[in-house]
Amino acid sequence: QNSPFAAVGKVLLTSLSEQELDGYLQRVKLKSYTPYTITSKKYLKKDLKLIRERGYSFVNEEYMVGVSCVAVPNL
Repeated sequence: QNSPFAAVGKVLLTSLSEQELDGYLQRVKLKSYTPYTITSKKYLKKDLKLIRERGYSFVNEEYMVGVSCVAVPNL
């Protein structure tokens, strides 16, 4: 259930349709791991929209303090 907090997980979530994403977000609980973890489903959806627009995901300390991650979808 940690996928939203890693760059790769967010890239995978961007491949879901809006309906699939809504279903996923109804089932998952967004747990806070650091002060930077996204715990709002509304904000996560905005972040996923930005990832789709720019073509890559960048996560900074959302899952572990001091750790950043970048992911790009393999199209």
